Amino acid sequence: MGQKAEYKSAARSRRLLREAYVQLMAEKPPERITVTDIVGRAGLNRGTFYAHYKNPAALRGQMEDELVERLFGLLNKVSYEQLLRNPLPLFLDLARFLERDREQYRQLVLSRESGPFLRQVRELFIQRLMRDGMGLPPGDREALAVQIRFGAGGIISIIQDWFEGRTDRSLEEMLRMLTPSVVGGMAQFLPDGQGKGTKGERL
Repeated sequence: MGQKAEYKSAARSRRLLREAYVQLMAEKPPERITVTDIVGRAGLNRGTFYAHYKNPAALRGQMEDELVERLFGLLNKVSYEQLLRNPLPLFLDLARFLERDREQYRQLVLSRESGPFLRQVRELFIQRLMRDGMGLPPGDREALAVQIRFGAGGIISIIQDWFEGRTDRSLEEMLRMLTPSVVGGMAQFLPDGQGKGTKGERL
């Protein structure tokens, strides 16, 4: 019983520290956020912070790592052929996932320090799909890599625009609009050479 209460207390502290960090990112550049800022906003003491994180950069790093893990958890639920044939179900899962904790993810994606993180996500996504396409002839693998890079760049750009409020459309609407272009580019790499929407999810 004591261990369970201790776990809940630690989880609550981490949640409060992260919420405070996200709020502060909306107010100042990440490099100017201090431990004092975070614990003051969270209503905790410095000892509690250092029990979980080495410094603010470590807190941010863990948030980014967990975001990557969750994104790839979504990706790993979909087979390579399903993704090439119709990526819309994955796109819809992605939109719903980002909506659930929009402010946290918005700050991670739009902050001045987001460049390396977004490049990491993009490269990991490309590597994941290219791994499944290793059975293709060399020329087709190169063409697949181009298509994947095009699609990954487009998705990230759409998410950034959505977080920045550059469109009145929802993220789901924009990803639906992107889907036919992605399917058209990927169809050539399917065994039958034709991308088709899956039942229940119209392109």
